[in-house]
Amino acid sequence: DPGTVIEPMGLVPSRPSLRPGDVLSRAGREQGLIAGDIGIASPEAGGAGTDCVEAMRSRKLAWYGDAVLSELQAQGITYVPLIVSCYGRRSRVLTNLLRAAASRAARTRDGASAADLRRRWQRAVAAEGWRRTAASPRRFLPRPAEGVGAAGAGGV
Repeated sequence: DPGTVIEPMGLVPSRPSLRPGDVLSRAGREQGLIAGDIGIASPEAGGAGTDCVEAMRSRKLAWYGDAVLSELQAQGITYVPLIVSCYGRRSRVLTNLLRAAASRAARTRDGASAADLRRRWQRAVAAEGWRRTAASPRRFLPRPAEGVGAAGAGGV
């Protein structure tokens, strides 16, 4: 969808700084917009239960609550958690969305195969999940002190 917006702001009029979607798009939908909230879930995380993907989806829906979701719906925007496990398992909703978007995209591109587009996008989603998973531990490492270079406090 050429009209896709990344990190859209102001989707919730009562709380303009709230960002309920990482992606705002028509992709995979015949009508209305999707505010896709991307999440990477780990089965080892606290609260993951027996299905980390479903646990994260439930947490995201509960976080925004009925009031925010109603405001989005009134504008024709459907909030959709798009969850991938850190091992690459996609939520059913994400899988269905990719299938619908690939089918729609293939109809507008001469010679494009919906199955080929879907497989390419599924690989891209899995690669991004692995990239984010690999980068995650860096968030917990101590930050270097200001003014300290790679060679240490004394320099070389």
